[in-house]
Amino acid sequence: MSLVVLFLFALRYEIGETDLIIKIGPITYGRLKLNEIESIERSYNPLSAPASSLKRLYISSKGKDALVSPNNEDEFIRLLKSRNANIQVKISDKDDWWRCWNWDI
Repeated sequence: MSLVVLFLFALRYEIGETDLIIKIGPITYGRLKLNEIESIERSYNPLSAPASSLKRLYISSKGKDALVSPNNEDEFIRLLKSRNANIQVKISDKDDWWRCWNWDI
C-alpha cells in the first residue's frame, strides 16, 4: 500500500528542450519526443496510465501515446506548445455525458 501512495505522490512530468519525460518516483516511465507530438485531447479513459486522476490528457504522437494528468493543465499545454507550435489542442470543458453537475468524474 505504501508503495502505491509513494508512486501517486511522486508522479511528475518533465518538459525538456526535446522530450516530455514521465516519471514515477525515481523511475522513468516514458518519454515522448516533443517534435513528434501531434495532438492533445481530453480523456476520461480509466486504463492504467501514469495519471493520478480520471480527468486526463491524451497525448498522441508519432512514436507512442500517453495519458497524463498534470496539476495545471493550461501551463502544461502552454509549455508543450512553446516547444512545438504544431500541436493541435482539442480540449472542450463543455458539459457532456461524462460530467455530472459540472463535476469531473
